[in-house]
Amino acid sequence: DDPRLQVTYDHFRRNYRDIYRAAADAGAVLVPCTVAVNLRDNPPFASAHRAGLSPEAAGFFDTDFQRGLSLLGDGRVTDAAAAFERCLNRDKSHADAHFYYAKCLELAGLSPVAAGDHFLKARDLGPLRFRTDSGLNAVVRELFSDPNLGRCRLADVESGLSEAAPGPVKLPGDEFFHEHVHFTFAGNYEVAKILFAAI
Repeated sequence: DDPRLQVTYDHFRRNYRDIYRAAADAGAVLVPCTVAVNLRDNPPFASAHRAGLSPEAAGFFDTDFQRGLSLLGDGRVTDAAAAFERCLNRDKSHADAHFYYAKCLELAGLSPVAAGDHFLKARDLGPLRFRTDSGLNAVVRELFSDPNLGRCRLADVESGLSEAAPGPVKLPGDEFFHEHVHFTFAGNYEVAKILFAAI
């Protein structure tokens, strides 16, 4: 919720417009890409409580969060999910709580759509952003989905890798990434197919 985040998006949008103009002036066909990241198997690098959360509520949250991690480690996925759900009822801005709740839903085979939503929130709420978030990818799609940009071919790597992901939660994980952003051979291959189609 830091207002400087919107400034970052605005600068990114302006930079991309400049890149498009430079490509157009040179007569080049531009192939901009959205950026895929490891959503299912890489937790956020940091989490923060929402502003104004009372010390008492934070204490209950932390107790439930540690209990959830312990239950998840013991394979008691449904009980762990309940603990993380209690956390989110107290603080919906905590990135790790979203991630581990999503992981529980995925492992238990419960609501793949809800699991996907929580994985995405975990990425977008993390205060330490080493992964491209939905706001930056939205800028790429917004600028380059215009059919009037004839010499531009969007390569939606994020969507393509999600479609190629195995399992019911259609988001990429360790099958395509070594860690948070660097591709495995399989990930590079899928990205190459998406780029080839655009080119």
